[in-house]
Amino acid sequence: MITEPAIFEEYRIKVGPMIDKYGGRYLTKGNAHHFPEGGHWEPQRVVVIEFPDKHSLAACYNSPEYQPLIKLRKQAMLEGL
Repeated sequence: MITEPAIFEEYRIKVGPMIDKYGGRYLTKGNAHHFPEGGHWEPQRVVVIEFPDKHSLAACYNSPEYQPLIKLRKQAMLEGL
């Protein structure tokens, strides 16, 4: 859950170019998801990013420029509390 919208917006703006740099593309993000059968899992926000391969994903996630963004994302969300 996003608890600090301004901080999350900063993260969102900065992470987009990183996703592109490593060949990622958004399959769904924000509130664009739909679960036709419902269920017990009711997330408020779903983001699915496809990378060309697991090495590209690891390179993006472990890159020096992404490390501060991890902290920023955690500050903006309930998980960071």
